[in-house]
Amino acid sequence: MLEIGLLGPLQIRRNGRAIAVPGPRLQSVVMILALSANRPVPVEVIADRLWGERMPHRIKPTLQTYAARLRQHLGQHAIQTCPGSYLLRVDPDRVDALRLAGLVREAQQTGDPVTKRVLLEQAVELWRDNPLLGSTAADWFTTSEAARLTAVYLAAVEQRIDLDLVEERYDEVIVELLELTGRHRLRESLWIRLLAALRLSGRTAEALRCYEQIRTIVAGELGADPAQELQQEHARLLAGRRAAPIHTSPAVEPRQLPPDLRWFTGRSTELRALDGILDGASPQCPTIVTLTGPGGIGKTALAIHWAHRVRDRFPAGQLFVDLRGYSADDSVPPEAALFTFLRSLQVPADQIPTGTSDRAGLFRTLTADRPLLVVIDNATSAEQVHPLLPASGSMIVVTSRNQLRWLGVRNGAVRLPIEPLSAGEAVQFLTTAAGRDPAESAELGELAELCAGYPLALAVVAESIQRSTVTPWYGRSTGSGLLPTVRNLREVEGIRLQASSAGEDSCVQTK
Repeated sequence: MLEIGLLGPLQIRRNGRAIAVPGPRLQSVVMILALSANRPVPVEVIADRLWGERMPHRIKPTLQTYAARLRQHLGQHAIQTCPGSYLLRVDPDRVDALRLAGLVREAQQTGDPVTKRVLLEQAVELWRDNPLLGSTAADWFTTSEAARLTAVYLAAVEQRIDLDLVEERYDEVIVELLELTGRHRLRESLWIRLLAALRLSGRTAEALRCYEQIRTIVAGELGADPAQELQQEHARLLAGRRAAPIHTSPAVEPRQLPPDLRWFTGRSTELRALDGILDGASPQCPTIVTLTGPGGIGKTALAIHWAHRVRDRFPAGQLFVDLRGYSADDSVPPEAALFTFLRSLQVPADQIPTGTSDRAGLFRTLTADRPLLVVIDNATSAEQVHPLLPASGSMIVVTSRNQLRWLGVRNGAVRLPIEPLSAGEAVQFLTTAAGRDPAESAELGELAELCAGYPLALAVVAESIQRSTVTPWYGRSTGSGLLPTVRNLREVEGIRLQASSAGEDSCVQTK
């Protein structure tokens, strides 16, 4: 029986005996697979988390070697090879990080305060120290996943503190929160509880000093104002009463996804990777994935198609925004995108605050118990995306021509680089989109090759085929047919240029 401890220095035990897995790469593979216990993890996801941009040339043979070496340490049946993926056989309750998330999830679902306290205390006791303290594991874990697990732990602590506040255990809560805010200076939800505990215990002057302290920290380190909830707690302190709550209209779940594409083709590897990321998501933190690649490569089409496949898993709603980040004259600032999101969540326009930070705070408040599926299209930077992130439990898919590395460092985003379609997929795309006979695959293959596997370029060609009056449309003679025209390098470069700029609305869905 395997037991894996990630909440502190890495611990691996087999049948009660400590196991030392050598080397950061092998340790990282154990972590990646353990966090998806008994579920296959696509090779692409493992590779991205192990190497990021420093991908080796021979990924699959390298991972096969890692799997063989791990079987020597963990047991021959511990690592299972699946089509395009690997799986670790381990009881999820024997992986402390998964046990932590499970206990918190149970606590949220129970209506009994006594049971909830017991579950939360069990969850908090699993925490030994910062995840993988002292480890030299892959950057993905030490910078991104560790932050996510810390957030799950702190969410459990905060929920238990909320029970303490209901029971008026103010003094012990204040002592604990003073220590926690010292270690997690930028976690504003801890400061909100500290201010509330001080206010409820009659220590208003101390609460005001604490608010000034966190206001200075946020301004100095983030260049922003405190979150909306903190400002509301500050208002309660100044007024000596509860601030009026935000009133929303009766719930209408937003359904903002653009229409799916009738001729969506291929991308089975990427779709499996996205499914795996969603299956491994924690209900305590937002799960973020970035689809990156050049214009016209198919990022938006993939995001929308996958979102439609999983939308039923987000009954609270789906949001979509095109930030138009690569349009010099028409990009959408975060403040405007947040206004649209808040209106979609039925917040009256006159109750939407001004300023990006205030709107972002209100958005997080309204989504705290409302997991959403959010697609953010055409982002240029992590700074543009960060204010648009909802609260825990939501899934966010971001498309960008840039790598958005800071979104991974700060928020644990998983990056999926999008490649051109294969030759077979490109021909299938043209066959379907242009409504052609599969028997014409040879001619379609020549056109597909000129388009370099870019879906947007393929869509332009498919549209040209549909409106072509030349018979046969693929004539090879100099004076007739589409093929000689598309072969002209200047026209091909024009198509590729369209794929890079993607300026027309009609092309957005195929990019």
